[in-house]
Amino acid sequence: MSVTLRSFSWLVVISMLFIAACSSPRSGMRGTPEQRLMTVYQEWQGTPYQLGGITKSGVDCSAFVQIAMRRSFGLDLPRVTSDQIKEGRRVRPNRLRTGDLVFFRTGPTTLHVGIMVGSHRFIHASTSQGVTVASLRQNYWRERYLEARRVL
Repeated sequence: MSVTLRSFSWLVVISMLFIAACSSPRSGMRGTPEQRLMTVYQEWQGTPYQLGGITKSGVDCSAFVQIAMRRSFGLDLPRVTSDQIKEGRRVRPNRLRTGDLVFFRTGPTTLHVGIMVGSHRFIHASTSQGVTVASLRQNYWRERYLEARRVL
């Protein structure tokens, strides 16, 4: 009887661990940070830019970053760029890594944000191309680069 009870106890423990893992918000997060972000990117690729948008019908840069970081890492960020830039700690451009937020000044009072996904590449919601991948080496982004923040 003790063998049966012991087997039953282990079955209960294993079942509880399985249920807990499946209900965890991180349970669907598999792969490297870049793979996680690129999975979200592929789902949103081409979604048009819409100021204030938060859906696949239209999304702005800060909403896309908020959604991608939550889905990829379970990280809750503020909704707007001016608050996102206050998160984490500042990172020097030569120390950037996947998951770092990159910020740009695109107008006198306008900020833009994206997420690093590899060597010099970042994903973001572009006003002209929608959700896309861009390079920090492009003149447009290099000239407007403001700072980067490590939030992971």
